[in-house]
Amino acid sequence: MAAAPAWIDALLQKRSAIEETLGLPLGNMFACGEFGCAFDTTDPWAVKITRDPTEGPIWAEIADFHQSSPADAAGAARVRDVVRLKPDIRWKLKKYPVYAVVREEILPVWDEGKPVAKCGEKPTPSVTDYTLAQLQVPEELRSTFQDYRCMFSDTTLALLPEEAQQRVRDFAAVLVGLKEFRDAAGYAQHAAKLKSKKAAAQYRQLAQEGYQRGLTLIYNPIGAPIAKTLDGLFTKRDILLADVHWANVGWRVHEDINGRLAPTLIIFDPGFSTYTGAERVREAYVANNAEHLDMLDPDEVRLAMHVTMLDCDDFFDADDRAVANVASRYQ
Repeated sequence: MAAAPAWIDALLQKRSAIEETLGLPLGNMFACGEFGCAFDTTDPWAVKITRDPTEGPIWAEIADFHQSSPADAAGAARVRDVVRLKPDIRWKLKKYPVYAVVREEILPVWDEGKPVAKCGEKPTPSVTDYTLAQLQVPEELRSTFQDYRCMFSDTTLALLPEEAQQRVRDFAAVLVGLKEFRDAAGYAQHAAKLKSKKAAAQYRQLAQEGYQRGLTLIYNPIGAPIAKTLDGLFTKRDILLADVHWANVGWRVHEDINGRLAPTLIIFDPGFSTYTGAERVREAYVANNAEHLDMLDPDEVRLAMHVTMLDCDDFFDADDRAVANVASRYQ
């Protein structure tokens, strides 16, 4: 797990004020990334504290989407609360908002703390045992299939029962579809910046084609809820989740809106989005301005952040073509 950034350590000096604001305890720290950290709390929830300026507003939109279109929103984590913790912080000489997001707890697909290299020279995050169980990989084969490159090779795929092979192909299709969707979002954003109408039209065409390819791949027995949510947010809310990738999805392990307990692959981190609407997030002061800003003075920052997660683009490098090959046979 990456070390907690200094601003998180400082903010946690106000733990009791944060807990009072959320009405929930802050338990053990699950993990940290570049923009924030996730914490355990009362089931079925988890708390994400983030300095990503887009994350609070988009979670508030997703919470509202769950209320208005629960079936379409089922592919994203449910949200209990989103709070902007005031005052804002200073980090590396810049000012950032800080949000506390209370969303449902999930089990990740990948265990970044246990890298493996069984079917390739470069270590990669291992596939969790829970994920392999959902893909119906027999228990005696799971140690091999922890390296996704083994999972998607023709040799090891042939070891699986036919039904498990199809589950693995569906899973591969979701991964490739998310990559296609993410690339399409990038094309759309680039088109909006271009001055040339012809070039912008070409990139919009690429975005539209990638959008459809991505949704087609994701829309299968494993990824259908995610596909419906990505499409619903865009068509009904004009919100394009532009950075949902393999590390941002995991398994719903608590009861769904109908009271059923069925493991479902969902989005637990929306990443960057194109949302530009008004911020509909409540605010709460957990420290006075002078105290909070002095506590987080950039001169006192310890730059001890070590992000161990592999860049998501590396997931589809030249060594990983087997994933795309398996997914192509799905269609």
